[in-house]
Amino acid sequence: MKKTEVKTYELDISNRNLPPGSLNILFITDLHGTCREKDAVRKILKDISGIRPDVILIGGDLIVRRYPDTFAKSAAFAAKLTSFAPVYYTYGNHEKKCGNPLFRKYTEKLQSYGISFLLNRNVRIMINGVPVRIFGYDLDLPYYQKIRHQDLPVSDIYEKLGKPDDRCINILLAHHPRFHEQYIQWGADLTLCGHYHGGVMRLGGNRGLISPDFRLFPDDSYGEIENNGKHVIISSGAGEHTVPFRIFNPREIVQVRINVRDDTSCRRQDVQQDFNI
Repeated sequence: MKKTEVKTYELDISNRNLPPGSLNILFITDLHGTCREKDAVRKILKDISGIRPDVILIGGDLIVRRYPDTFAKSAAFAAKLTSFAPVYYTYGNHEKKCGNPLFRKYTEKLQSYGISFLLNRNVRIMINGVPVRIFGYDLDLPYYQKIRHQDLPVSDIYEKLGKPDDRCINILLAHHPRFHEQYIQWGADLTLCGHYHGGVMRLGGNRGLISPDFRLFPDDSYGEIENNGKHVIISSGAGEHTVPFRIFNPREIVQVRINVRDDTSCRRQDVQQDFNI
């Protein structure tokens, strides 16, 4: 069984409009073929039980588009997530490219479990007395092209999502990390991304070997990017499909602990935890 880590980030976010408080978020993305591995799934669920999240956010690619058997297995996994916390899900490129009847049954089944899809939608929830608005950005397929890379105008995010809510902590689920600067410019306090699988091989910092859109040594493959108090976290994901190996790049689920502060001093600390059975 391949190693799966829990990567934990601790963030301080200041907002003078909000009361002090704390949030405990679980983020999972790019499960892909791991849904077939009973031991790996069991370990992930055990880790989540230990985290005791306030909310669970799915960043897309829970399935492998070409392998319909992953639909039922991922649905069974997602059903178990609902026993821990409310679950919100946005699409990755694998979901975005699906349109067959089996996929429609998959989404209907997840909705029947109480999982909410955020496809260019948002929801406002309260966590430990702190108002939180969660946005799901459903990126158009042309921006996923492997060769002809397109720039994303920030206006597209505004058009699809509107403006962030300055009376809430704003969390953005956006599968593709290449547009992290636009997400920051839009104004999300925290953006959660996946898609790049850590760049196959980690080379230190945020850099990986290669991205799915054939960018060599991309410096946005993994980890945290911070700019002026806005945070982007890029997960290496909990699985893989076409390239079934990783180098210095373990599978992971992500815990984000947010301390909401009413002052202007923001400190950041990230802690890596490895919970192995």
